[in-house]
Amino acid sequence: MSKRAMKKIIPLITLFVVTLVG
Repeated sequence: MSKRAMKKIIPLITLFVVTLVG
């Protein structure tokens, strides 16, 4: 996976985790 894609995916994962935990 390219670093450019990672930069887009990481915030989405973070948001998903925050939604689950919160």
